[in-house]
Amino acid sequence: MRRTFLWTMLVVLLVAAFLRIWQLETYPPGPHYDEGAELLIARSIAFGGANLFPIANSYQGRETLYHYLSVPLLRFVADDIFSLQLLSVYCNLLTVAAAALGRAMFRGERGLLIGLAVGVMMAVSFHQIYISRQAFRSSALPLFQALGLLFLWQGLNKRRGWLWLAIGGFFAGLALYTYMASRLFPLWLFLGGFSLLLIDRNRRGLRLRQGLVFFTAMGLTAVPIILYALRYPDIFMGRLSEVTNTGSDVTLLESVRLHLRMFFIEGEGYVRYNAPGRPYLTLPEGLLMLVGLTAAAWSLVRGKGTPAERAACILALMSPLMVIPSVISVGGLPPNHMRSLGMVPLIFVLVAIGFAAVADGVQYWLKKDEPQRHRGIAGTTSLVFLLSVLFIGALLVGRDYFRWANRADLFYQADGDLAAVAEWLPAHVDENTLVYIASYHREHPTIITGWNGTVTWLGTDSLFLPPPDKTALVVFTNTAPRESWSALRAEWAIADVPPGPDGAPAFYAYRIPGDVVERRAVTETRNPYMTFVGLDSQPVRAGDSGQVTMQWRVDQPPPYARLRPILELRDTTGAVLSISDAFLLGTTLWRPGETMMQRMGVVVLPGTPPGEYPLFIMWVDRDSGTYLTYQNAESEFAGITAQIGTLNVTRPALFPAVESVSVDVRASVEMAAGVRLAGWNRPSESARPGEVLPLTLLWDAVPSAQPRESLSVELVLQREAEAIVLWSGQPVREDYSPPEWLDGEVLTHRLRQRLPRDLAAGRYTLKLRTQQAEAEIGQIEIAEIARVFDAPAFDQPSEVVLGDVIRLRGYSLRQENGGLTLELMWEALQSVETDYTVFVHVDDASETRLAQRDTMPQDNAYPTSLWVPGEFIVDRYRFEGVNTATTVRIGLYVQENGERLRVSGATDNRDSDNHDYIEIETMP
Repeated sequence: MRRTFLWTMLVVLLVAAFLRIWQLETYPPGPHYDEGAELLIARSIAFGGANLFPIANSYQGRETLYHYLSVPLLRFVADDIFSLQLLSVYCNLLTVAAAALGRAMFRGERGLLIGLAVGVMMAVSFHQIYISRQAFRSSALPLFQALGLLFLWQGLNKRRGWLWLAIGGFFAGLALYTYMASRLFPLWLFLGGFSLLLIDRNRRGLRLRQGLVFFTAMGLTAVPIILYALRYPDIFMGRLSEVTNTGSDVTLLESVRLHLRMFFIEGEGYVRYNAPGRPYLTLPEGLLMLVGLTAAAWSLVRGKGTPAERAACILALMSPLMVIPSVISVGGLPPNHMRSLGMVPLIFVLVAIGFAAVADGVQYWLKKDEPQRHRGIAGTTSLVFLLSVLFIGALLVGRDYFRWANRADLFYQADGDLAAVAEWLPAHVDENTLVYIASYHREHPTIITGWNGTVTWLGTDSLFLPPPDKTALVVFTNTAPRESWSALRAEWAIADVPPGPDGAPAFYAYRIPGDVVERRAVTETRNPYMTFVGLDSQPVRAGDSGQVTMQWRVDQPPPYARLRPILELRDTTGAVLSISDAFLLGTTLWRPGETMMQRMGVVVLPGTPPGEYPLFIMWVDRDSGTYLTYQNAESEFAGITAQIGTLNVTRPALFPAVESVSVDVRASVEMAAGVRLAGWNRPSESARPGEVLPLTLLWDAVPSAQPRESLSVELVLQREAEAIVLWSGQPVREDYSPPEWLDGEVLTHRLRQRLPRDLAAGRYTLKLRTQQAEAEIGQIEIAEIARVFDAPAFDQPSEVVLGDVIRLRGYSLRQENGGLTLELMWEALQSVETDYTVFVHVDDASETRLAQRDTMPQDNAYPTSLWVPGEFIVDRYRFEGVNTATTVRIGLYVQENGERLRVSGATDNRDSDNHDYIEIETMP
């Protein structure tokens, strides 16, 4: 029987090899993004000398054992994705060969039968074929788990099996360097070992020593990845934390239900990783798994078999629980067959136990006259049956696999279109051609591994038109819509692109000449690297979202690799209604003369009144937080925010229900004919004189027998008989008064009113009133400000005036207690509406910046907009550890746009950017 086992396993491996190797270079399509990433990591090790063991930090963190194993194939077979696919095939075939695990776990001919059954089922498993033909590092996980278990059981079954145990622990430790799902494997092994101690009480000392050898070897092997996990926990657990984001897709309970169905009812639905809905096991295999669960549990209850066999039954019984990494991945579209890979090969051992139990039962029924002789023996009938399953299963699974591999939707989800782009590009690019690729992922590994040319990555919301002396080749993949770009012309389209499996072009390409861009004059909106040249802004209905497209001419490459634009939609009071940004990469590679077109989303909140609303843009580097400053003809510095146009907000097609618009307080106050105050956002309960009071009102245009007329509304602070009018005017907007409202229209009105600076302390009632009615909005406690009108004494007097509104009357600068202390005495010359920020720069004699502080006065506690004329304000700054020769410069600027107040009354000092400042002292 042993010789038969070997010859049969050879046949199994030949069939398995054919299913895994035939047309490997063609199917499945791709390489997919993840496969391209694996190749880039492996290349950096094989040819770049990178030391990435045990985890490569890139691409969300990837275990690197698979990449190191691929190095010989990359160097001596082929430097492309085929070498990694070949490695996956080898790993899977060795895993099938390790079906001898069943022989090691169970004695006699029953063990041989279980081993053969494991090999046959793995050979014709759709998901084992799938994983073996992909360049995924996860393909190594089942192999090292199988080898670890195989050598462990060899060691348990031998009198002096210490070397086997050490080798088994080594392989079990290596499994941790393969894939995220391996991290439960040590726990499973520990539970199996603990159960063996409980079962084999007569040899507990021996079992303890065996376990010590095995787990010591595994622990020593795992030391590097353990140390890495302690040093970089965010990277080690990063991907797991993403996919366990609760509330994203399904609940944990629903995930458990889906995984119970996954085994043989309905599996993963994502076509990228499975024929949609195909269960992990076929229905017959699933039924055998249930039989195996029953048979393994019955063996434990009856105490049948050796202690090692019963421990094997326990591990097999626990194998379905190895899907836990997939179960908890509720944010990752469960069930996920890839994250369930930790159950291989033990899940097939469990099915094989079921097959052996059925074989025993059949033979017992056929041989009732000699039950003891035939019980548990897998004879010729079982062998023939397994070979029949092998060949029939190979035909069926081969048919199913290649049907799946030819699907058009799989072609695009597996990035087959990007692979086609990489193959197509070399014949269509010359030295005068700039290549731009629009895809969902920028810096896509599929392109990078297949073509080594320079690419400007567009994402799905960017488009570049070339400089005058170049030609642009713009490629749109399946994930990047091209129809919305009005700048593209039909005559630029390239016809000779390869078709996809659906008959449509695999991708779309345009060749754009450099002389098509209108050379526009420099506008007032420009920064050191770009000039704004246009905005396409289509009307957006209130409550909807829309898009605007802005155009920038590149004047010189920015020194920042990840610039991003931030777009703000504001109302007439300056309040920000919505913010959006765009993700860009490789911005240091922009070329002078290119015209960059960037599409930005805009959200208009429900209840926003119709009208024109300003759009403002900022550019900021994601890495350093540096904002680009604008320039204009009058000044070299015009702040960090610029208006680039307006958005026309129109009435919605259907007015929202008043209850659907969020406010703190609901109300129903008829303020005039057809005009109802429906609610408001509760104002602050306390404020200081001079502070801005934000208030949002919700208006409802209700049907009325009388026509709506222009309406004067007042916002009033009242205390006893005293009434202070903070604001008066038309509700909502001056250019959209009640006569223009339609019945059922719901409108929000945002007010930002500054409280009088001389407002007396006390409790006030905030009211909204018209001639016909009034509504109490809330109570506000006005705090008293302890203002100082007598100038305090300071070490150094000063008469420097900033912007004709604030004077620096004096300062004290001391080296004390191991640091530098600076106290400034400001004097308000007049009331200002702006909250200025104080900057303090501390430099050494070589102009090296030692320390810097940017804050509103008194550590943001007393903004300049609260000051009254004649008031003195003491402002203190402390710099620990600054005790060398220093130059201290100070100034005031507007944080929103960076504009500084000019200095007068002293030497007009300017820094390297030609901005105003005061140099208050140079210390020896």
